Amino acid sequence: KVGNPDSCSGSAESHFSFCQNRVMQQFRRLVDEIRKWIPFSPSMKVIMLGIEYDTADDSQREAFMEDFRSRVLLTYRSGLTPPLELTGGGTTSSDSGWGCMLRVTQMMLAQSFIAFVLGRSWRFSEDDLREGSAYLQITNCFLDTPEAPFSLHRLVAAGQKLLGKAPSTWFGPTSSAKASG
Repeated sequence: KVGNPDSCSGSAESHFSFCQNRVMQQFRRLVDEIRKWIPFSPSMKVIMLGIEYDTADDSQREAFMEDFRSRVLLTYRSGLTPPLELTGGGTTSSDSGWGCMLRVTQMMLAQSFIAFVLGRSWRFSEDDLREGSAYLQITNCFLDTPEAPFSLHRLVAAGQKLLGKAPSTWFGPTSSAKASG
């Protein structure tokens, strides 16, 4: 049968066309399935840290975006200086692939400190970057330096000491919470 991928007959062009159509059908099916799970529409309500926003309203959508932009985001890093000391010798300068729970723990702590010190209604502004601001005092606690109280370096060191967790091994939620003190 021409165009049948299991058949040796037919032209290469018709075989390619058949395969292309099949891939597109599979892709459309995948997109349709994803749409069932992610039914986003501009009229949806969004709840973020206990505050509900109706994103169909332009002003509420902008208020949600301001709220979202005011949250602290800490992600994987490479080029850590100084690098983390590995248990068996050597070093690693990245937390990519194993530091996700530690970063989530840092973000939860940072958000808690911000809500406690600045209040839930606080929104980031340029003034927050001035020297001595409460925001900078909080975020400096999470810098990737051994001196910062909640740095990756400190969390990893606490994990080694308290839990026997080697750097570059995955920390679960409980280990991350224990390492943070």
